Amino acid sequence: MKSSRLDDRSVALRCQRVSEWSLYGCVLLSPWLFGCVGATGEFFLTMAISIALFAYTVGCFVEGLPRWTGRRASVVILLGLLGISAVAWIHQITFGSDVVGVLAPGVKKWASWAGETESGSWLDRWSSGERLALHAVGSYQAAVRLLLLAGVFVVVQNFRSPRACLYRLSVIGAMTGTGLALFGLAQHFGSHDGLVYWTYDIEGGLGFGPFINRNHYPFFLNLCFGLTVGLLIERLSVMGRHWYRLLLTDPTVGWLLVAISFMLASLIACGSRGGVLSLVLAMSSVLLLRLRASNAGRGAMMMGLVAVPATLILVWVGFDFQESRLQMLKEADRYASDGRWKLWAAALKSVPDFPWFGSGGETYRYWDDIYQSGDPAWNNWKLQSLRADNEFLDVLCEYGVFGLASLIALVGGTVWTCFAKCRRSGLAAGAAIGLLAIVGHSIADFGLRIPATGVLATLILALLSSVHTSSRVASAGRSRSGNDVASAKFGRWGASAVVGATVAFVAFVAIRVRSDSFYANRHRDQAYVALALERNENAYQEIKQAVLANPMDIQMRSESVRVVEYLMAIESNESSENRERRRTSIVQDSSAMLHLCPLAWQPYAWLAKYGQEAEIGFTSDQTFDSDDWKTRYLLRARDLHPSEPELAYITGNRLHSEKGLAAALPHWRDSLAVSTHRMDEIFSRVEGNLTSSELEQSLLPRDPVVIFEAARRQRAPEKKEVLYAAALELLEFPERSSRQLTFGERESWRAKVLAAQGKLEKALRALERALNEFPENIEMRLRRVHLLMELGELDRATSEVRVLLTLAPDHSQVKRLQGDLAERKARELE
Repeated sequence: MKSSRLDDRSVALRCQRVSEWSLYGCVLLSPWLFGCVGATGEFFLTMAISIALFAYTVGCFVEGLPRWTGRRASVVILLGLLGISAVAWIHQITFGSDVVGVLAPGVKKWASWAGETESGSWLDRWSSGERLALHAVGSYQAAVRLLLLAGVFVVVQNFRSPRACLYRLSVIGAMTGTGLALFGLAQHFGSHDGLVYWTYDIEGGLGFGPFINRNHYPFFLNLCFGLTVGLLIERLSVMGRHWYRLLLTDPTVGWLLVAISFMLASLIACGSRGGVLSLVLAMSSVLLLRLRASNAGRGAMMMGLVAVPATLILVWVGFDFQESRLQMLKEADRYASDGRWKLWAAALKSVPDFPWFGSGGETYRYWDDIYQSGDPAWNNWKLQSLRADNEFLDVLCEYGVFGLASLIALVGGTVWTCFAKCRRSGLAAGAAIGLLAIVGHSIADFGLRIPATGVLATLILALLSSVHTSSRVASAGRSRSGNDVASAKFGRWGASAVVGATVAFVAFVAIRVRSDSFYANRHRDQAYVALALERNENAYQEIKQAVLANPMDIQMRSESVRVVEYLMAIESNESSENRERRRTSIVQDSSAMLHLCPLAWQPYAWLAKYGQEAEIGFTSDQTFDSDDWKTRYLLRARDLHPSEPELAYITGNRLHSEKGLAAALPHWRDSLAVSTHRMDEIFSRVEGNLTSSELEQSLLPRDPVVIFEAARRQRAPEKKEVLYAAALELLEFPERSSRQLTFGERESWRAKVLAAQGKLEKALRALERALNEFPENIEMRLRRVHLLMELGELDRATSEVRVLLTLAPDHSQVKRLQGDLAERKARELE
C-alpha cells in the first residue's frame, strides 16, 4: 500500500513537471511570435497551455486533488477572472424582450436593422436582438481565453514547491527579457519602428522589438524586469552583511546587472511613457515596503550600478531623450492633449445604452467609429482604434458594471497579494514589481490583452500567491492517517473526475476555437498569394474557404468582401454569370456580418452598392427622409461612421441627385471636415450654385486649414479673399474653430494665409512667432528663407540657410536654396 502511494506521487510529480515546463515554454517562445496576437501564434500558445492543463488532469486522476493552497486574495483573484467570464457567457443567452429592454436598453436602438434569422441556422446562435449584447461571438472568444487563464491560475496555484518554481521562472524571465532587450535595441537603432524582424511592415510604424505596438512591449518586459530584479535581491541577501566585498567577484550578480541595464535601456528607448512611469512607481512602492536601515546603502548602490550602464548604453546607441516621447512626461499640458482622452470618451458614451452587462466583446472598435471626436486632426479615418487604451474603461464598455466589478476584484486581489508578499523574499519582491507595473500601466493601455503577456502575468501571480503557504498546507495534508485517506478515496476520485473533465473540456473548446482561426488565416494568406500570382479564381475559392473555416469571424468576412470586390474591379471581361456569383457572395457576407454585429458600418455600404431589393430582408423602425432603401442604408452607414469621408461624399452625391443640393451639403461638409481628397469633385458640383458667403457658411467646415485649401483652389479673386478672411478670423479666434491648434501652429497657418494674400512682411512676422515655439522645424525655416528672398533681404536669408545647414546638412532643398542665394547675390553685384 505504501509503495502504491509512492508510485502515485511519483507520477503526479512527473505530470506537474510536464505542466510546469509547458508553461515555461510559453514564456520563452510566445513574445517572439508578435506576442501571439495573430491566429497562428495564439493557436500554438493555446496548444501549449492545453498540454499543461491535460498533464495536471492526469496528475489529479493518479493522486487525487491537492488541497487549495491559496488564501482569500487568491480566491478573490479567481472569482474576478470567473466573473468577467460569466458576464461573457451571459451574452450567449437569449432573453425576452422585456428583460432585454430593462438590462440592455440599447439593444433595440442598435439592433433594429438586423432583422430575423432562419430558425435553426448557424446565424441564429449568434445573432443579436434577444441577447444583452450586440456581439455574442466576441464575448464567447473572450470567455474561452479567460477560462484558460483561470485554469492556468488554478493549476499553478497548486504546484509543489512554488518558491522553486518561481526561481526557475525568474531565470527564464531574465533570459527572455535580456533577449528581447537586445533584439529591440538592435532593431530600433538598426532600421526603424515600421518594421518587425526587418521584414514585416507595421501600419503606423509604432512597433518595438517583436511587438507590433511599442506600448505593448513594456508590459511583457516589465514582468521580465521584475523577475530579474528579484533574482538580484535574492542573490544579495545570500551574501549577508559583507555583500559589498563579494559584489564585484560574483559572476551571477554581474550578469544580472548587465541584463537589468539592457532591459532598462530598451524600455526607455521604446518611448512608452506609461511603461516607464508605471515601472518607476512599482519599484518605488516595493522598495519602500522593504526599506530597512540595514539595506538602504545596498539599494542605493544597486540603483547606481543599474542607472550608469543603462545611460551609457543609450548614449552609445545614440538615443536622444529630448526628441523622444518621454519628454512629454514633464509637460502635463501636452500629455493631457494626448488622444487617449478621446478614446476614453468614446468608451463612456456607450455605457448608458448597455450599463449592466456591456455591449459585448470586441465592440469598442465600433463605438470608436460612432463616437468620433469633432477635431479633424484626431479623426484618422484610415485607422481604427481596437481598444480604449484603458483596461477598466474597456471592460466597462464591453462587459458593463458587473464586468468592471469583477476586474476591480481581480486587480484588488493582485495588489493586495503583491503588498503582502513582497517583503517575504527577493523573488517575491521582483514578482510584485512586475505585477504592480502592469497593473498601473493598464490605466493607460491594454497590453494585458496580448496573449503572451496575459499568460506570463497569470503564471507569476499564481506562484506569488502560493509562496509561503503551500508548504504548511501540504504538510497538513500529509499528516492525515491512512484510514482518513481510505475513507475519502471515493470522494477524492469523484472530485478529481469533475475537475479533470472541466479542465479537459475548457482546453478542448479553446483548441477548437483557435484552430478555426488558424485554418481560416491559412486560407486567407493563400488567397493573397493567389492574387499576387494573378490566379483570380483560386483567390476567390481560397477566401471563401477562409470564411467557411470560421464563419463567425466578422473581420474575415470583411476581408472576403474586399478580395471579391477587388476581383470584380479587375475582371472587366468576366462573364455575367461569374460576376453575379461574386456579387451574391458580397451580399451574403454583408448580411451575415449585420446579424453577427449590427454596429459594423461597412455591410450597409456594401449592401447599398451591390444588393438588390428582393435580397434585402431587413426592416427598420427608424424614419428617414428618403424612400429609396439604398439611400437609407447609406444614411445608416453614416450614423455608424460619421467621420468616413468617402462614405459622406457618396451619400451626398446620392442625395444630390435624389433630393437636391440642400440635402447633399451637410454630407459633403462632413467629408471635407476629415479629408480634402474630394474637394475638386464637390466644387465642380456646386459651381455656380453658391455665393462666396454660402460656400463658406454652408459647405466648408469651421476649419482654417480646410478653408485655406479651398481658397487656393478658387479661380475668382473675390471668392479667394472672402475665404482667406474667414480663415484668418478662425485663426484669430480659435474657440470658433473645429480644429485644435497650438499657438505656434496657428501662427504658421496665419503666415501661409498672409503670404497667399501678398502681405509678405506680416507673414514673416507670424512665421517668426511660430518658430519661437518650433525652432527646429525645417519646413517653417524653408518658408522663412523664401519670404526673405521675396522681400529682398538676402543677408538674413543667408543666415537662415546657415542655420538650416546646421540642422539638416544633407537636405536637398537647403542646398538648392544655398545655390539660388549665391547666384542672386552674384547677379546683384554685377
